[in-house]
Amino acid sequence: MHTFNVSDYQNLLPQIQLTSAEIRSAIAKYKLDFSQERNREVERQTKLPMFVDAFYDFLVSRKAVPEQEPFYQYYLEFNKPFFDSLNRPDLESGIKARAYRTYPSLVRDIYFNKYIDERIGAKCKVIYNTKLDIEEGIDLMIVTNRNNYGICFFTKTRRAFRGRVAKENRHTRFDNVEYVEMPMAFKERVKVGDFFLYGEREYTELYNTLKRIWQKTQTK
Repeated sequence: MHTFNVSDYQNLLPQIQLTSAEIRSAIAKYKLDFSQERNREVERQTKLPMFVDAFYDFLVSRKAVPEQEPFYQYYLEFNKPFFDSLNRPDLESGIKARAYRTYPSLVRDIYFNKYIDERIGAKCKVIYNTKLDIEEGIDLMIVTNRNNYGICFFTKTRRAFRGRVAKENRHTRFDNVEYVEMPMAFKERVKVGDFFLYGEREYTELYNTLKRIWQKTQTK
């Protein structure tokens, strides 16, 4: 059996000493820059270290949200043995372009995770863990007295739906977790500076979805 145990996954949210309001205030001043480059070898053949690990390490250790270029430099340093071994200067611009594209979604996710935790964290346990994210495909785990709910966020686009299906096939589902798919419309996000974030509308959608599941469970 593949069983979820809370004690197996350290919750990173309490370690990030920033509120959602503080995150929002900080990033409102940040400028985003993107390259149109998509290096085929970088995108499809080179298995790069995950960006999420370096991003959350920065959040916890520096107690701040990195800007785009400092995040990229931190990512390189965080994974220095890998890049020293790779030794491919010709791929550097492609790697940077990919990191720059990934960065806004990392910011969006930590903002929304903190936003959710601030609203329902007193009633249940809201967990973010990079291992759950990377190895289990769960963006946020919500643990209540009734059940464990694995929340999976993705945008309402064809590409995102295809990616979600592929992601599901890479993971073995927990036997004691109810998976909740939460597709979000990009056009409905909150604009903060150069960033698009999930906000109250998406939180309400998640809350109502969980409420329907809880009510359905009670009637059984």
